[in-house]
Amino acid sequence: MTRAIILGAGVMGTSFGLPLSDRGMEVRLVGTHLDRQLVAGMKQDGVHPRLRAPIGERFSLYDDTDIERAFAEPADLVVVGVSTPGVSYAIEKLSRHMRGKPAIVLLTKGIAEGEGGIEILPDTMARAFARQGIGHGPIGAVGGPCIAGELAVRRDTTAIIGFREPGLAATWAAAIATPYYTLRHTEDLVGLEICAALKNFYAIGVSVPQGQAEIRPASNGAGLHNATASLFNQAVNELSAIVAASGGNPSTAQGLAGLGDLHVTCQAGRNSRLGRLMGAGSSYADAMGGPLKGETVEGTLVAQTLAGPLAALAAAGRLPESAVPLARSIIAAVTANRPLAPAWDRYHLTA
Repeated sequence: MTRAIILGAGVMGTSFGLPLSDRGMEVRLVGTHLDRQLVAGMKQDGVHPRLRAPIGERFSLYDDTDIERAFAEPADLVVVGVSTPGVSYAIEKLSRHMRGKPAIVLLTKGIAEGEGGIEILPDTMARAFARQGIGHGPIGAVGGPCIAGELAVRRDTTAIIGFREPGLAATWAAAIATPYYTLRHTEDLVGLEICAALKNFYAIGVSVPQGQAEIRPASNGAGLHNATASLFNQAVNELSAIVAASGGNPSTAQGLAGLGDLHVTCQAGRNSRLGRLMGAGSSYADAMGGPLKGETVEGTLVAQTLAGPLAALAAAGRLPESAVPLARSIIAAVTANRPLAPAWDRYHLTA
């Protein structure tokens, strides 16, 4: 039987385990120190407290004090389902406890600043393992439009898995897919991961008109859907440009990993809520100190990281500043607390 170990018992890690379980895999779900109440709840009644859905039949549950036992036997697949701030925690735990060289799949979304541009999280992890002299298997990722609550109740979902190694993504896609979970595959890991991280970031900007409509209602009840569509298209264009400048395939941004994931992210969640609040007139500081106090808004973590890589790409002549005006506006709003207002005259320009 294939054994999968999932590190992180939040909503995404737990829901991703469901198709694995339904495909007959042994799933060991390991909570972090932040997941103790979630693990305790699942042990009590088999229902994830936040998803409000039953876990898979082949799940076994471990809290963070049990991590050594969870990894006692080698896994075929290790899944990292922690939040972006937890990446260093995951690297430390895998460095200490992982046996053998299983394939590793990241559900975590984020980027780091690399030499001359963006570093994707699989490369961050590989570099950390190399520094410690730790051998490891291939590191890939899953992206695309997936709301955890829908997957947790077997709602139809189509996502995409990526590895650089030829054929490996296709192999795991076939092994994981179920009638309700369609999994496409790609070898463009750079494009997949940049889209996975930046869709959270761009959802902030795309959601601004929704907030503007709330404070500037039209006499006939008209919304600002035209403006939202324009920003959505601009975001996808910028995603394509950033992926291409980073060595990925720009068409990845036009598919499930980019356009598809951005669409679902704009429907709800903390990133779109921040955009709506800023569109309604709140500053970043006011929004994060008020309605979103204590929340992790992962798009803002990208904003705090992205300025350096974009500047490096511009300095290298690979991505002019004029190609990413929406990105620059979101970065300024988050890092300098400036108003986030669309700059319509800078969008949709041809080179």
